[in-house]
Amino acid sequence: MKTRLVLAAMMAIVLGSLGSAWAGEPVGVKAAQRILKGEAKMILFLAHPTCKLTSSEIDEVKTFNNGSYQVVSTFDFVDGDREAGYRTLRFNFDNNGKLYGIADGAGTGFVPPFFASGLILEVIKAQVRNDPKMAQDPLGMQLLEVRDGRQALVLLLQYKQKQ
Repeated sequence: MKTRLVLAAMMAIVLGSLGSAWAGEPVGVKAAQRILKGEAKMILFLAHPTCKLTSSEIDEVKTFNNGSYQVVSTFDFVDGDREAGYRTLRFNFDNNGKLYGIADGAGTGFVPPFFASGLILEVIKAQVRNDPKMAQDPLGMQLLEVRDGRQALVLLLQYKQKQ
């Protein structure tokens, strides 16, 4: 009987230390959601530079057998013609909670996300090149290598994950 109590106590300690991971929550999902909500303006700006964010929502978290997951977020906006619209994006995270990609979801309008972000990226790159301090910064150096707005957004959000 005493042995069972000791084992039960040890199991309680072990299970308690596992916390949310034992409950099936993916690594870093709460932090990822916080970053996506906090950076909603930047995300929409790179996806649709001419739109103004009105709200954003985390719609769901899809988990996969290998521990990776996808956070699905919807960004509501008003476009240049003052028409309301939305864009859903799917943020993909590996089993360590690191963002590795962004996939398109449903949305309004005929312009796909990140279509016009190349121009914005070139403006950002020009600022980095013209500022010696930024050009020597590891993030600045990585931004100079990025080829499109989607990659730039992944890089910027990865940077936020490390902070």
